[in-house]
Amino acid sequence: MGSSTPARPRRFAAIALSLGLCIAAFATSPASAAANPKVTFVLPSVGAGETIHTSVATFTFTVNRQVKAIASLTCTLSGPTAHVGACDLATAVNRNTSKSGMSYSGLADGSYSFRVSLGLTDGGRASVTRSFVVQTDRDGDGVFNDEDNCPDDANADQVDTDRDGTGDLCDADDDDDGLLDVDEGPNGTNPYVADSDADGLNDGDEVNEYKTDPGDRDTDGDSLLDGTEVHVYGTSPKSLDTDKDSMLDNEEFIYGTDPLDEDTDDDGIQDGVEVLLYDTDPLDEDSDDDRLSDGDEVKVYETDPTDQHSDRDELADGDEVLIYHTDPLAVDTDKDSSLDHEEVLAGTDPLDEDTDGDGIQDGVETIIHHTNPLDPDSDDDGYPDGVEVANGWDPLDASSPV
Repeated sequence: MGSSTPARPRRFAAIALSLGLCIAAFATSPASAAANPKVTFVLPSVGAGETIHTSVATFTFTVNRQVKAIASLTCTLSGPTAHVGACDLATAVNRNTSKSGMSYSGLADGSYSFRVSLGLTDGGRASVTRSFVVQTDRDGDGVFNDEDNCPDDANADQVDTDRDGTGDLCDADDDDDGLLDVDEGPNGTNPYVADSDADGLNDGDEVNEYKTDPGDRDTDGDSLLDGTEVHVYGTSPKSLDTDKDSMLDNEEFIYGTDPLDEDTDDDGIQDGVEVLLYDTDPLDEDSDDDRLSDGDEVKVYETDPTDQHSDRDELADGDEVLIYHTDPLAVDTDKDSSLDHEEVLAGTDPLDEDTDGDGIQDGVETIIHHTNPLDPDSDDDGYPDGVEVANGWDPLDASSPV
């Protein structure tokens, strides 16, 4: 008995020590440490990747910590409408969970990213992100804004006459012709037809640039469409005769002349003047092929540009001027009674009335005396033909005089 009494206190001491160690071990055991901080989205919240058809987005989330352990909660919205700031004040859900959230209104259409950033008093951190899309129908026509060609004007039919991506209801220029709808009426044009008179020019170009009549296919009345004049020929749709050559633009195409060049063949005479006045070819600088340009014949030599032989001497006008230097308007330039072409054939000088200098004109020798106009003494009797004729002798008889 006496020996067992001291053992009881030692037993209690051992039990107490063992209990303390267990309590200490429990307090420091990794299994008892708090879980990692975590933010979790809960309802009501916009779903991950969800497309919402309203400009209001609401998010709710929980934190696996007591409210007093939360040092900061930051909510960041990135997208067409952006915002950064503190989330709603956290409230306790239970002993180890808190709840917060954030709502946004007036969001513009587009893609967004919402992020929650958590900071704990013990330095712990956590974050979570959710993406979503806002797609609304502002005008309530049943077509979402990003697909609506008039997002602010209800037009369920989505009619777009000019196919420019803007519906007719909100398009100031429905036919996209450069002329506003409000101006089409005063100009007598159709706001739904870009080229009301079908002349190849948009109504807007006719009114604003070319000053032509958008209601008349041929403003200048030259039988050429306004658009054809502008885009094909380069002529003026407001002028009957663009190059002012006295030939209408459409007539130039008939003759093959250039409606932008008053003198297509560069002969010195306007195309229209050639056709209407001289009857020459406006595409040929020398209509009669006499080696003189039509312009020189008319303006310099006054010869006939349609007749090679203006003076009818059988020498082309150009040959007379350029080779023989005779007068293309005179059949006998030196007035010796021998025509110019006869002199050329005979070898006499058409510019000298007495080629051989015997005192008798070339033509008189040939026609009357039958002497040689190239030989001053046709009969070689020592007396010039002119002396013999003057004395009544025969210039063809060497024995005369006797």
